[in-house]
This record gives sequence, C-alpha cells and structure tokens, in this order.
Amino acid sequence: MYSVLDRTVGVLKEQLDKYAIKNGFKGLTSMQSDQISEKAPYPIIAIDVIDPFIQIGYTPDYPNFNMRIQLKAESDDLVEFHNLLEYLRRLFFLQLPSQEMTSKHVYPQSEDVLAITKDYEENITVYTGGIDLLVTVVDDQPDYTEDGQMDTVTTNFRKDG
Repeated sequence: MYSVLDRTVGVLKEQLDKYAIKNGFKGLTSMQSDQISEKAPYPIIAIDVIDPFIQIGYTPDYPNFNMRIQLKAESDDLVEFHNLLEYLRRLFFLQLPSQEMTSKHVYPQSEDVLAITKDYEENITVYTGGIDLLVTVVDDQPDYTEDGQMDTVTTNFRKDG
C-alpha cells in the first residue's frame, strides 16, 4: 500500500531533484534519512519526517492534515553548503514548484531554519543545516472500511473462561 507519507516525500524529492541541476547542483543526492544504504557522496539533502500526522479537523475522516518534515543539507564544501541552504529555504515557495506540489495535494505552509552544525569525518569538515518544513496534505486514499475495499479479514478471538 502506498501511503500519504510516501507520496508526500516523493513530491518533495521530485522538486529537489528537478530543480537541483538548474541551480548548479550536479550530483546532488536527495534521500530519506532513515534509508539504509552506503553513504552517498556530498552534497546530500536528507529528508526526515518528524511528525507525519498533525490533525487539523476534529473528525478522524477529515482528509486534510499537516506534516512536519526536516530537510537537511550536508556538504564538505562551505560555499556549496550555503548555496544549498539558500536553495532549500526558497524552493518550495517559488511559483512553479509550489504549483507543481499543490497539483499533487501537498501545500507548503511555513518553514523554520535549523541550526548549522560542523562535524569532522576523516580529515574533512562536514556542514549540516536545513529547514523544518510544515506542509498540509490531502489524504485522497479511499476509505478501506467501505464495501469493496477489503477482500478478507481474519480475526483471532479467544474467549477465556
């Protein structure tokens, strides 16, 4: 099953990748931060879903909710790192990327800047920083409890007695 969370991360990743080359970031890797893989070469933008469901309405079937997502830039080049930060801070609120996201039911709301840190790895300095992005998403998945949505259900019920 393809979740709203997967769709939302996919939409953000699509925008990051699409406009990276136009902004001179050749070889930029954007990926979910919890993926198990070999370390990608710098520069990297790591996507981390901090809060996947912040309810807006008061009913469980209300289709709109907010999601808080952190996007962290990592680079071993200070100038490139600052350029990545500027790219992240602007991208989702520019006209074309914003229109493309809203057409897929992902609406950027606000962002906060994350603190910049320096780490040291094998004789290089790695700079990390980014944004905390709040988006509103529309859950357009069908209601799985309605007729025709589920094929079978197996319940395990034991009566102690």
